[in-house]
Amino acid sequence: MLLLSCWPAAAAESDATAPPRGWGKTALGLGAGVLAAYAIHEGAHGAAAGITGTDMHWETGTYNQPLGFTENADRDTDGAVLHGAGLVGQALCSEVILAMDGIDKTSPFVRGIMLWNVINPVIYAFDYWFLHSSNQINDDGYQGDLAGVEHYAGEDTANTFAAATAALALWQGYRFWKVKDEAPESGASTVQLGVVPTPKGGAMLSFRWDF
Repeated sequence: MLLLSCWPAAAAESDATAPPRGWGKTALGLGAGVLAAYAIHEGAHGAAAGITGTDMHWETGTYNQPLGFTENADRDTDGAVLHGAGLVGQALCSEVILAMDGIDKTSPFVRGIMLWNVINPVIYAFDYWFLHSSNQINDDGYQGDLAGVEHYAGEDTANTFAAATAALALWQGYRFWKVKDEAPESGASTVQLGVVPTPKGGAMLSFRWDF
């Protein structure tokens, strides 16, 4: 359902003379949005590590986790917060997009963010319950956000967290579907999200608020 919302919406009467957005540009915007949502997820882990004072190191993960981290939490609460922060960060990002009328819901970039914010929590929960690929617990340790939550807070907490984040993501996806064709009104305060290149060849998330 959400996949259908990623394609360009029909032009409004106010910009009927504007040239149609190309499919290449749309695909690029969607991809950039997905990458931005991925960065938000990982950035939330990093922020949680800083807030809790937990020693954390980034490293290249497996084929199904291109970027991972190791940590050494002093307290179980800190470890659970650190591992759960990524999915919580995505949920908060979705709520901001849904709540702010100034964010253009027709933007492929915004739709890409919402696409990954909805799909990722569902994939995590499904993997944790059935596949045990990204989320693994064995004698040598654990791998994956939900496995980390289980390690520090217990299996019941991890199951509840997985179900809650997946259900919330689907609910947010449904709410976004209902407003996916809404663009900011002319003259209204608007918020623009995007990705801009850096002088050293990287990229960063941009935020512009016109009011």
